Amino acid sequence: MVGVDGSSAGYRAFEWAARHAVAMCTDLQVFDVAAQAGLLAGDETLRRVLRRLPTLIAHFRPGGADPVRAVTSAAAEQDILVLAGNGHTRASTGPGRLILPAITRPCCATVLVQGRPEAIRGEYGWITAVVGRGNDVAVLDSAITLCRVRGAQPRVLHLRPLLPGHGNLVDDGVVSSAAAYLRDTAPDLSADFTLDRRQPHESLAALHSDLVVLERGHQRDALITRTALYHASCPVLIVEH
Repeated sequence: MVGVDGSSAGYRAFEWAARHAVAMCTDLQVFDVAAQAGLLAGDETLRRVLRRLPTLIAHFRPGGADPVRAVTSAAAEQDILVLAGNGHTRASTGPGRLILPAITRPCCATVLVQGRPEAIRGEYGWITAVVGRGNDVAVLDSAITLCRVRGAQPRVLHLRPLLPGHGNLVDDGVVSSAAAYLRDTAPDLSADFTLDRRQPHESLAALHSDLVVLERGHQRDALITRTALYHASCPVLIVEH
């Protein structure tokens, strides 16, 4: 499911969602969240994308008078919600106004399409899973699925920034547990493992990845999710437990 408003960011989200739907062999629900509803039915840019993906079945839905409520309600019945990202969590119009409700009201997995064009097009061949925040299995399972359908490889990232006034000892149990899980669950994939001691915004901005996968998080961990929305150099997938 994707929210589109006729903006360039909305078009990028639509194309990402369309390619993902084809890879997953599923239909695509397209919600019109434009300020002036009804503009997308004959949108030529969307039609060009659909012509390049002839196997995709897309269903266009009106956002109605309250697109935020319509989309967040409908998303509860979908596998994944795709929105235009780029950190516009305070936007009052277009797909941007849906981001904050989508990440604060758990409904389904959510992708924010943002970052470098190469990442959006899936040219790096890496899917990055951020572990050590709670439910690593859900994050790793999502990354494994995406790697297989995209022909990519997994990168496991553990963010442990150096903190002033602390001993900064590192327990590598998080990384070793993730490595063991991948060996057992996805022996066909060759994973890369990184313990990053930089600040989260520095690490996420430097990613050369097609997607970063992390869980929604609570309290302190939720700040890392917000950081990814503002700073990640690639699309962000927020998984549900």
